[in-house]
Amino acid sequence: MVKQQGLKPVIIWNNPTTAVEPDNDRIYKISTDNADITLSGKSVGYGFNLTENATVRVKDYSTNLGWLSTTLITAHKNLTLDVSGTNRIKTNSGYSVMSDFQLKLSGSGSITLITASNLKFYCGMFSKNYNETNNQYTTTSGIDVSEQLAASGYKVYRSAISYDYDGTIELSSWTYYVSPVAENEQTIDLSSLTADTVVPDGTTLTGTLGNNVKISIADGATVTLNDVSINADHAWNTGDYAGLNCEGNAYIYLSGENTISGFNADYPGIHVPVGKTLFISGSGKLTARGEYSAGIGGGYDFNANKPIDCGNITIEGGDITAIGGISAAGIGGGMGSSCGNITIMGGTVDASGDGTGIGCGAYDSDYDASCGNITITGGTVIAQGGQGSPGIGATSGTTCGNITISGGDVEATSGSSINGIAAIGCAGMKGNKRSVCGDISIVNSPLFIKVKATVGHFSDNISGCPIGLSYMNSTENSCGLITFDGIDVNSRGTNYKYRDKIIMISQWGHLQANVSSTSQQNKNSILTLTPAN
Repeated sequence: MVKQQGLKPVIIWNNPTTAVEPDNDRIYKISTDNADITLSGKSVGYGFNLTENATVRVKDYSTNLGWLSTTLITAHKNLTLDVSGTNRIKTNSGYSVMSDFQLKLSGSGSITLITASNLKFYCGMFSKNYNETNNQYTTTSGIDVSEQLAASGYKVYRSAISYDYDGTIELSSWTYYVSPVAENEQTIDLSSLTADTVVPDGTTLTGTLGNNVKISIADGATVTLNDVSINADHAWNTGDYAGLNCEGNAYIYLSGENTISGFNADYPGIHVPVGKTLFISGSGKLTARGEYSAGIGGGYDFNANKPIDCGNITIEGGDITAIGGISAAGIGGGMGSSCGNITIMGGTVDASGDGTGIGCGAYDSDYDASCGNITITGGTVIAQGGQGSPGIGATSGTTCGNITISGGDVEATSGSSINGIAAIGCAGMKGNKRSVCGDISIVNSPLFIKVKATVGHFSDNISGCPIGLSYMNSTENSCGLITFDGIDVNSRGTNYKYRDKIIMISQWGHLQANVSSTSQQNKNSILTLTPAN
């Protein structure tokens, strides 16, 4: 095999202090006991072989092993991997890091491991204490793997699995988040709170909140919700705040059954500020609800007459029901508000709203409502739009970014409209504002199960496009390029537009597309994509 051009990593030699040169196969062979090296920068095609106990520190390090179909780090005795900043390792083998004995993670940061999908049961790492017998590789949601991987004084969380294709092989990836254990981990019973409370990192919340007080999550904190009830009776207008308020980036781990509603009809069940990201994972359940606001996302402050914008929302696991109220999305924006990117990587998500199920809230004449990119890479997702709104995308007069579906079981249904609204895409004009959606890409992956897009409507005689533009007003509204497995099917959906008949579009790669209408009594436009036989 001809070697590809390599790029050496930046290495700090803590022990040994004298640099070791790589061999002809671009492997650094280090035999020093208690070796200690730091890797940073970018590299291509170099690996490490450690014969004794060792510590490898990665600090904002990115590598692609390229032609070198092996692990980045092979340790023959105990290995500590210290993680700092944001790191990324891509290999064509089954794991990026392995130890013949114990493998432990320490530090404060994240490391994304990308490996061959046919060996996904390793979850990117292999050792005596972390392998296919105990790493819970069949769990596609994010989970806590501290018991298996964390060094003393640290905790480790593994994200939901994601899939990709690099043009050669199918790839799986996981992100491991490493952080110190909080000094004062505690459990707070919400029934005991009588004043506004900012919840610190490492806290478990439980119980029913008995007073109308504001509950916030500190910036950067990880908080567990365990059988939490916050305003479950929907006592609206008792406070100008969401049921759960993130002060910055926040990580919510779900356990048990949890119910959260905003304390004001204008405010969502859970709110994250603009420019910040809310991560939700775990094995528990969450029901989040708004009245004139999103279940998770934004709202509209009618007293101040301005929208309540929100940041990014990432769901990695859990069983989540998000119910948006009047003019709001289940997950996303409220009336006239802007929402950041929405990413669903795993879990079960059932999102419905008077606006979209996932995406934009309703139009407002004074504000430009919008949603960022919507990306679904795994999980089971049901998105139901309200009247005249898509299940996923942009409502009338609003703007949505790109929509990408590369994994999971996704079912999107638009709300009723006399003209037929796209289930995934954009709706129609509102006032003088167009409905705009970016590119829509449905990409096959090893976990791809199904995408079903259903147009709901009043008329028995008019069917809309399941994906893309709604009905026939293409001159007024705009949708980007639509691709199924990389095949352009025309941004106006002419390849699958129909009237009361079944059209087998064709078989593209691993996908088979089928468009059909239902009975005469309920003529819905349905586009279903499933793996080819």
